[in-house]
Amino acid sequence: MELMDMLERSRALAIQLREIKKEEMDLRVAIADILGEGKAPGTHTFEQDGFIIKLKLGLNHSLIQDELKEALEDERLSEEELELLRTKYDLRLADYKKADFNTDVLDEFVIVKPSAPTLTITLGEL
Repeated sequence: MELMDMLERSRALAIQLREIKKEEMDLRVAIADILGEGKAPGTHTFEQDGFIIKLKLGLNHSLIQDELKEALEDERLSEEELELLRTKYDLRLADYKKADFNTDVLDEFVIVKPSAPTLTITLGEL
């Protein structure tokens, strides 16, 4: 397959995949609305016209970051509450790359590996 054919096929499949993902999510939500009406969070199994359907209803929990930060600074949370929080360290890559000081110790903990390639294909001229 020639590069031009591969580029066009990749672009067409990316568009199709985006559309299919959205349609599948819309259908999943509609089905869940019908089957899950009045049901509590958890896993529910249904049989419908030869289909076995497993529906998982869940709840997402998140934190209001600004207000939590304020509460932490004011030391309003108990030790028990603090133990319920998870801290995830993340590298500020731009600052790391610009660091004008020795980062040898931090470098020991930084893993560098290839990321998945990003490819955007559009029709037209640059």
